[in-house]
Amino acid sequence: YINPRFELVTGRSASALIGRPFTTVIPPESAETAITQFKRGVKGEKGVPYEIEIIHKSGSRIPVEFNVTTLRDNNNQPIGRYGIGRDITERKRAESALKESEDTLRSIVHGSPISTFMIGKDHRIIYWDRALEELNQIKAQEVVGTRDQWRAFYRGERPCMADILVDEDFDKIPEWYGEKYKKSDLLEEAYEALDFFPDLGNGGKWLRFTAAAIRDTKGNLIGAVETLEDMTDRKKAEKELIESEEKYRLVVENAGESIFVAQDGMIKFVNRATLDIMGYPEEIIASKPFIEFIYPDDRDMVFERHMKRIRGEDTIPIYSFRVVAKDGTVKWVEIHAALISWKGKPATLNFISDITERKRTDEMLRQSVSLLSATLESTNDGILVVGKDAHVLSVNNKFLSMWGIPESLATSRDDNTLLAFVVGQLKDPESFIEKVHYLYSRPESESIDMLEFGDGRIFERYSQPQKMGDEIIGRVWSFRDVTERKRAEDELRESQRLLSEIIEFLPDATLVIDKNGKIIAWNRAMEGMTGIKAEKMLGKGNYEYALPFYGERRPLLIDFALHPNPEMEKHYTAIQRQGDKIFGEAFTPNLPPGNIHLSATASVLHDSKGEIYAAIECIRDNTDRKQAEEALLKSEENFRFITERMTDVIWTLDSNFNVLYVSPSVSKALGFTPEERKKQSIVERITPESLKNIQERINVELQFDRENGVDPERTITIELEYYHKDGSTVWHESVISAIRDDEGNIAGFHGASRDITERKKIDRERRRLEERLRRAEKMEALGSLAGGVAHDLNNVLGVLVGYSELLREQIPQGDKLRRYIDSMLNSSQRAAAIIQDLLTLARRGVAVSEVINLNTVISNYLKTPDFEKVKAYHHYVTIKTQLEEDLLNIKGSPVHLEKTLMNLVSNAAEAISDGGNVTIRTENRYLDKPIRGYDDVREGDYVVLTISDTGKGISATEIDKIFEPFYTKKVMGRSGTGLGLTVVWGTVKDHDGYIDVQSNDSTGSTFTIYFPATREDLAMPQPAISLEHYMGRGQLILVVDDVKEQREVATTMLTRLGYKVH
Repeated sequence: YINPRFELVTGRSASALIGRPFTTVIPPESAETAITQFKRGVKGEKGVPYEIEIIHKSGSRIPVEFNVTTLRDNNNQPIGRYGIGRDITERKRAESALKESEDTLRSIVHGSPISTFMIGKDHRIIYWDRALEELNQIKAQEVVGTRDQWRAFYRGERPCMADILVDEDFDKIPEWYGEKYKKSDLLEEAYEALDFFPDLGNGGKWLRFTAAAIRDTKGNLIGAVETLEDMTDRKKAEKELIESEEKYRLVVENAGESIFVAQDGMIKFVNRATLDIMGYPEEIIASKPFIEFIYPDDRDMVFERHMKRIRGEDTIPIYSFRVVAKDGTVKWVEIHAALISWKGKPATLNFISDITERKRTDEMLRQSVSLLSATLESTNDGILVVGKDAHVLSVNNKFLSMWGIPESLATSRDDNTLLAFVVGQLKDPESFIEKVHYLYSRPESESIDMLEFGDGRIFERYSQPQKMGDEIIGRVWSFRDVTERKRAEDELRESQRLLSEIIEFLPDATLVIDKNGKIIAWNRAMEGMTGIKAEKMLGKGNYEYALPFYGERRPLLIDFALHPNPEMEKHYTAIQRQGDKIFGEAFTPNLPPGNIHLSATASVLHDSKGEIYAAIECIRDNTDRKQAEEALLKSEENFRFITERMTDVIWTLDSNFNVLYVSPSVSKALGFTPEERKKQSIVERITPESLKNIQERINVELQFDRENGVDPERTITIELEYYHKDGSTVWHESVISAIRDDEGNIAGFHGASRDITERKKIDRERRRLEERLRRAEKMEALGSLAGGVAHDLNNVLGVLVGYSELLREQIPQGDKLRRYIDSMLNSSQRAAAIIQDLLTLARRGVAVSEVINLNTVISNYLKTPDFEKVKAYHHYVTIKTQLEEDLLNIKGSPVHLEKTLMNLVSNAAEAISDGGNVTIRTENRYLDKPIRGYDDVREGDYVVLTISDTGKGISATEIDKIFEPFYTKKVMGRSGTGLGLTVVWGTVKDHDGYIDVQSNDSTGSTFTIYFPATREDLAMPQPAISLEHYMGRGQLILVVDDVKEQREVATTMLTRLGYKVH
């Protein structure tokens, strides 16, 4: 069976073909493929679309795409095969035209490289287009001429793909790009890669970049071009496609030719391939109108053509449209439809193929062509493409703008008018036309030359054949505006001429040799020094230039610059290299009058490519300077002899305080060698305070200069604290004078420094002793004053207290007068306490000295009303004790020690404002070295009392004053007399002890008192004396006192105790 369409393709009737072998209508070379596919159908295997040619009756060949499918009975058993063919002549023709267009554009690009940016062989950027400026916000003027192409893509410096191609180090490509790169499918000697650049745009960009080598007409590498395409959107689409591809892989893999029958708007029959394409089960396909499976935008077109076919009207038999699969995927299908009768009613038999991939391929081909066209337009060269018949095929916009060709002329395709317009702008149009005809007559030839315009512009013209495979199909012309480059070359030649004149008139004797050692410059000063004219020397080699100096052919400093050789150093009294420059000095025996000392500077010369092409040497007679230096060396030797034997340090500084010279005595004075000292900065030499002092002093001197004029003899003397190498500091007295330049400005400093560390120590000790003497005298005077005042006040208070107590006994409890008397007694007792402190200062000696244990004194104090009052008033303070059990005994006054303890605990509690701890600690300690604040201590055992608090602490400015009488930060009359710590200090001194105070604003204060320990045992406690023992039995007592009131009080009290007073 064959259908009418097959009759049309073969040009033969069904009767002529039915029963004959299928190979009758196919060429012999396709027979084996056709037979293989039909056998697959017989075996039941699924057919695969394949292409063969059908021989028309006329002899012409028609390309057809075939798919062979197995025919099955109702039991699904194979009963034959069914072949479906589709005429693909138009598709083949379109694909061929598209491929030819792509090859043409690729050939154009290959003939004149097209790039987004281009670099030369030296990796410098020579072109940077606007698209790249927009991509990375780096303007062309910022990078052209630099090697900063990496900045457009990477955070740190690294090679781009173009850099690797310029170096021809292809092994570096996988090192930098891993598996992201591949050889270009479009260009030879080109590589492409796809990578993500996080710093581009908002959130980064995916770029596909292609780099290709650029070669000249001789095949030499001259640079590389790299183009880039933003693939971010496509990458996202690909990612989405990849994510869905796995899910629907089985559907895609099994998609092929499908067959279905449509009738009354419904699908009446569907084969497995259709189900595979649509993804629906057969019952769903059959239950819905087929139009619902078609993409909405294509439904009207498909339904209209279907209905026309049902009605028997002419319509397009083969067309494509989109369907929507069950998973929502939109697919392109191509349909071949025919009108049939299905169960007695009109229907359509439809053959569809999934052409989604073909559509995508076509789109990619169109994009490739578009990319090549866009790249062609982005180049900085003007491009003209002509066919084999010399007719213009294509030009880019750059060509039109370079030549100023109007758009109307460009679109007219009038080659003769276009040629006349072009040659009319040239200085030599005849040569232009002659070269064009010459190249057209020799299609294989390549050419490069220069075109000069009447307006002064200069174009570089390059031409080569355009090929498709091995066939020449035309010619590509490339034009580049090199006007500026030519102008730069002319300026360079003029610069070289001026440079030659400069060398000629240099005051130093100068010669220049090329890299082969031949003389190319010998200036007038060299003629004067050697007595040999330039014309006798120019062009000569073989060390001819050494003869006037040394009388023999040997290398000079200029040769050392070209060809470094350590052996040459022995010919020079001094030699030094700094980069490409070499400085040398030597004696020359041959120059008159003999033994002339010369200094020379030699350096290599580089061309524009950085290559060494010559070397230059400038020579100067410095015999007089050498003799002066030798005299100076002798003078310095004498000076050194003196300074090395001095104890003072002699030094010279520049204006930035850097050491230029320091005498060897610095080693003894500061421990540093002169070499070490020269390497130290000013902050490494003196302390910050001394640096501040010297800067202030210099500012004062500068102000003096401004106000009174410069005095070159003026010196200053200042004391500075220097760092010693062992980490200590030493004091030097320095006498300094300024070094001034010709205009009187300070250019440096001379100075001599003498060690005054011991003198400073003696001064400090003297001031300390004076302070201690002042304090002792103050305490002595205060004691004398306190003793006198306290005695008189005691007499007054004695009367007041005595009469108050007598009155109190006479007034019954509850009487309001008793409250008044109690207030008088309390005030009198407070006054008595102040007097007792004054008397303590006045006595300065412990009247009672017995063996006691400090723990017992502390325990007794903690039971006193005074301690209870401290706790009640400072209820937010916790008072803790840490008492050593086996505490040693001491000798002293329990009363004075308890007073000391009371003052320290009270002060500690008052230092705490919102809660904290006061700790009373005792311990045994052995001292064998001084403690802070004392020059020496007696070695031995001590009992240590420590009172610490967590209060606000004592400031550094106050801690030295706390033991002074009447110095207090408390409110006078409320919580202290200002004598508490003075009494503590006096008590400690009276007990031959020591006191140390440590305080910090954040951790509080700690008072540590050291009492000498004793090995004596504690005294036995005395029994208490009862009041009855004090009562008299009429005994007579004589009262003697110079104060009448005291006598009366004593008489009254003794009488009450039962005595007779006289």
